[in-house]
Amino acid sequence: MRGGIAKPDVVKKASGTFRKGREKKKPQPRGNSLECPFPANSIAGKKWAEVVEGLEHFKLIDKIDNTHIEGLCVAYEQAKKADAQVKKDGQFMVGARGTMIKHPCVQISAEAWKLVRAYSNDLGLNHLSRQRMQAQEEPDANNDLEARYLN
Repeated sequence: MRGGIAKPDVVKKASGTFRKGREKKKPQPRGNSLECPFPANSIAGKKWAEVVEGLEHFKLIDKIDNTHIEGLCVAYEQAKKADAQVKKDGQFMVGARGTMIKHPCVQISAEAWKLVRAYSNDLGLNHLSRQRMQAQEEPDANNDLEARYLN
């Protein structure tokens, strides 16, 4: 590919350089509802409900996203459980030879949060990735999910 990375259409529209003839065709999400594969009262189940509700509001969800949302929820639950274990035991522990070592859950937590960030970017759950995705419907003033996630 020649040149730099192409700007998203949203950025071009905001800066006034958008040309209708160069608009990229995007697949239209259908807003299909998905069933939660986790128990409703688990950490992953609660995150599933939160994420699916937000994506359904903007009609940015489809059946094909099921695996991606499931991966996000599993990584989120692992991160939260590892953080709780570190909070309980501390960041360091006594190793087999009697020396202080880093708690294994610290590394598990760091890797799980990296996965959560990556899945969130892919699904449009942060501000920058949401700008890159074009929502079909403008959010209501009463149910503003951006204010909920960014405040």
